Amino acid sequence: PLPFVIASKNFKPKMEGGAMNETKNKRRWVNGARRYGTLSNLAMPLPKKLQRSLWADRISFTSYSGKRILDNVSAFAVPGDILAIMGPSGAGKTTFMDLMAGREMNRFRGFEGSVKVNGRPRTGGFVEISGHTSSSPVFIATLTVRETIQYAASLSIADSILRATRVETVIQELHLERCQDNFIGSSLTKGISDGERKRLAIALQLLRTPSILLLDEPTSGLDTTSSRQVVSILRGLADRGFTVIINIHSPDSRIYSQFDRLLMLVAGRVQYFGKAAYAVESYMRICQTKIGQFQNPAEYLFECSVTGRTIYQELPNLAEIEVRGSRTTSEPIMRNLPAARNRCIECVQSALLCCCCCCCDKSGEPHDGSDRPRPPRCLWQFFVLLRRSFLDNRRNVAKYYIRGAIYFLIGVMIGTAWFDLKTSFTRLHDRQTMLMVIIVFYSFMQVASLPSFLTELKVMNQEVLDGVYPVSAHVVQSLLGGIVPNMFLAFFSSYAIFNLVGIGPEGGGYYLFLINVFLLLYVAESFAEFICTFIQNLLVALCVYAAFFTVSFIAMGLLIPVSHLPEWWKPMHFASFHKYAIEVFMWNAFHGWKVTCDKRPKALCRLYRTGDDILIDRDISTEEEDIYKDLRSLVFLSLFYRCMSWLILTLKVWSNTWSLSPPAYVPLTAARRDVEEAPAVVLASGAARHNTGRGDHDGHRR
Repeated sequence: PLPFVIASKNFKPKMEGGAMNETKNKRRWVNGARRYGTLSNLAMPLPKKLQRSLWADRISFTSYSGKRILDNVSAFAVPGDILAIMGPSGAGKTTFMDLMAGREMNRFRGFEGSVKVNGRPRTGGFVEISGHTSSSPVFIATLTVRETIQYAASLSIADSILRATRVETVIQELHLERCQDNFIGSSLTKGISDGERKRLAIALQLLRTPSILLLDEPTSGLDTTSSRQVVSILRGLADRGFTVIINIHSPDSRIYSQFDRLLMLVAGRVQYFGKAAYAVESYMRICQTKIGQFQNPAEYLFECSVTGRTIYQELPNLAEIEVRGSRTTSEPIMRNLPAARNRCIECVQSALLCCCCCCCDKSGEPHDGSDRPRPPRCLWQFFVLLRRSFLDNRRNVAKYYIRGAIYFLIGVMIGTAWFDLKTSFTRLHDRQTMLMVIIVFYSFMQVASLPSFLTELKVMNQEVLDGVYPVSAHVVQSLLGGIVPNMFLAFFSSYAIFNLVGIGPEGGGYYLFLINVFLLLYVAESFAEFICTFIQNLLVALCVYAAFFTVSFIAMGLLIPVSHLPEWWKPMHFASFHKYAIEVFMWNAFHGWKVTCDKRPKALCRLYRTGDDILIDRDISTEEEDIYKDLRSLVFLSLFYRCMSWLILTLKVWSNTWSLSPPAYVPLTAARRDVEEAPAVVLASGAARHNTGRGDHDGHRR
């Protein structure tokens, strides 16, 4: 069978019999598949021009507290190999993995050394050719496995036929057929197993056909059968030309036999780096003990672990690291395509993904459409995110359904407790109390959106760091996606209150009341999302929201008039979104009606003859234009919190990838080639000095 999948059933190329025509028939299948855009790069060997090697050269890192986490660590991985990073807890495995993957780079501002791709420094286009999975991947719990893969493909692949083909391919490659219609689930709802979650995380990375896969603990928390299944899948990917790097704790003997190279870290230092098959022999020479007949090799290596001593360190072979046929190291391509390169640089600068006949990735490297799937435009990604968010809101019972029921019950209780309020002098305080209760409960109930926002931001962080879509697409989707749900919440609660209490049409009427309730809910939800952008802990986010809510409620001007507030409270009064909402509520409830005197003696009623007297007493304007300014202020605060969320998320993404920015393009002249080749000569001479007086071990320099 041919190693690719055809999605179109109407495509049936003409076949000819005979062994002489076997190559001709295969070429027809490939050409026809490419014509229909259904050639799957996952099911066939990775082309030579897409293969990449990764080399971490003399990496050292000291934390802010002064602890030496990594000390002169060097390792490399080449296409077709699996590099396993092992070591005891606290050895620096995850730190080294994150540094090689270019993740959370804000923690590594003081690191020394370099990370190179095919022998050259890593640039901003590294996210285009690499895939990274964390030890605890996060997904949207209300989606099924197939829907998760389909939405990820819609965000990464522009061609619809290739997108459908790639979805079917990764489901089959990762053995997800049995669970493809199951919901992912969360800690509260039962979903897929841990092994299926690990394979789903790998499947999402394979959609973009990455050349390098960096997997952090892909077998942690899995049973032996599931762990072997995951590693077997990775072994198949490595055999097709992918570069696979995994961080693993204690593999069994069958899993260990799948590794090509092994990096053993102890206390942040390299204890062993070389062929995994020769690790036991190297340790036996140092430990003076033999491995048991049925003993696991990984267990033996941990037992013989000696802190602070390097048993074996394989030095890189530059001819092996600089993969032949790679576009990042092929000088003729750069010399023959200067115009294409310049067009691609213009594409990157103008934020376009394709121009004329040349497509380019974020690194500015030219490529044709058959190499990697062309990503869709930002507008399409926005609509995909909006549709995914709508599906999540429709299925997530706790996000809007329960809140809607609570809002409706609160509205009914408020309406029945303050039923049919009269415009009498003795009921003026009751009417103000009713408005205060609306402000308190309706704005504070938006705190229930914090858990869902934290999950969405974790998913967004993974996808943005993978280079799937920009932060602005998520922020705009969140801005527009919350309008309809909050409008329904406002309608279900405000209709009962307005009619049961009997506010009346003297002010702005029901529509003004509805719009004000909606803006109150929307700005409170915007502030909740703003908190989640810089606080990822749910308990801390709840405390910060409650603290700001308390201060904002005190300074809004209903409990204490503005004229009675101290001067240092005045800035908080104008920053409080409760201030603008309560002014609209008060104007809508008191403007335009006369106070009926039911107090004895009646001289007391002279204090408030009309509703406007009450507004003036509370330092609230009686002009209708000022009320519309309050509504515009609520809209401005909503947009302000969303813009601040975008700014913080953008800065976090920039700080996490600050060292991956691509260098400015300089034409490849002879002088520049001499400068670029100089480090390779120094490394080669350095390797030669290390090799002086030493022999070879399995064809590699020691």
